[in-house]
Amino acid sequence: MAEQSTTSGSGAQSSHGGVRFGGVLVLALMAVACGSGGATAPSPTPVAQTTTTTDRTVTSAPSTAAAPTSSPTSAPASTPLPAIAIAHPATGETVHSPFHVSGSADTFEATFRIQLRDAAGKLLADQQVRATSGTGTRGSFDTVLTTAARGAATLVAYELSAKDGSQVNTVTVQITLG
Repeated sequence: MAEQSTTSGSGAQSSHGGVRFGGVLVLALMAVACGSGGATAPSPTPVAQTTTTTDRTVTSAPSTAAAPTSSPTSAPASTPLPAIAIAHPATGETVHSPFHVSGSADTFEATFRIQLRDAAGKLLADQQVRATSGTGTRGSFDTVLTTAARGAATLVAYELSAKDGSQVNTVTVQITLG
């Protein structure tokens, strides 16, 4: 069998079925394997963050994002949601009966009350609402209120105190009944 020898543009030579790489190709491969040649900083280690509010501790999952390097100050902590948060209807919104009241709540046994009062404070509707979760876990709620009244009104959501039965964690939303 005849021996063959060829040279390609990359500097690699093949002889007797074996492969021999030229110095330029080896250096190029080493540069690619080692990066661009500049020093690189190690990636930050994810750290879990714990935020403590009045009576709850919330632990977030470790972040895999790099820590910001442009500002030495950190962003202010977000304000925790109230025990009852009405998302719909929004303040100032006009609603037509029957209408949905929805949002989220973290109340004892996931229960609380919603009242609808006219501009003079007269009670138009009063019902118990149950969220999907409660007692340390925020859950969602959606209930329907019906009234024949028209004009300015106030939604009042509150929890009854286990201590003395008084209204606690009260939230109000001003709406218009159309």
